[in-house]
Amino acid sequence: HCNLPAQQSFALQPQGGGMGFGSCRLSNTVWLEPGEGGYVYVGDKWFKGRVLLLQEEGRLTAVNFVLMHDYLSSVVGSEMYVHWPLEALKAQAVAARSYALTHHVRHANRAYDLDNTQRYQAYLGIAKETNTTQAAVAATTGEFISYNNGIVESLYAASDEIVRAAHGGNGMSQTGAMELASMGYSYAEILGNYYPGTALSRLVVK
Repeated sequence: HCNLPAQQSFALQPQGGGMGFGSCRLSNTVWLEPGEGGYVYVGDKWFKGRVLLLQEEGRLTAVNFVLMHDYLSSVVGSEMYVHWPLEALKAQAVAARSYALTHHVRHANRAYDLDNTQRYQAYLGIAKETNTTQAAVAATTGEFISYNNGIVESLYAASDEIVRAAHGGNGMSQTGAMELASMGYSYAEILGNYYPGTALSRLVVK
């Protein structure tokens, strides 16, 4: 292992069967652990949690292991404008949680559940967390969209047009959610509008 001084960055490179920088030599699988109350810096962003670094065939992959609450607080801010009505942000939080849970339980032949791009759902680290995104996630703690006792892969996109083009009309329009929230709809009503025949369930971890 190598101890890294705080507030300094290093360019990690594949080296032989492992990785390293300067005089630091590491194996092909290592954990990047922040100090107590700290964050980790990968690429050009800060993240909560810890990071698993993998070197395979000369390529490095960084996998962020993070609590669902912290993950969603960033996803909501990465996917929606944080000044939008709280009910729209809450609808986004539930949809994003359902989507993440679906891919967490689905078998994937890789080291991560989701990547951090819009291919799955955008996740841009702590820079996208605000008091409004944190409030939306906290107010919907554990809630997900369910159907027949299962978790719904809650697809969504920026507009109704993109939902139709990308998902065959099945999914939530984020702009539409904002407009419905502005009209006084609750997040449960917004989700019911876009995912008809579903219900809200709550995951409780004891």
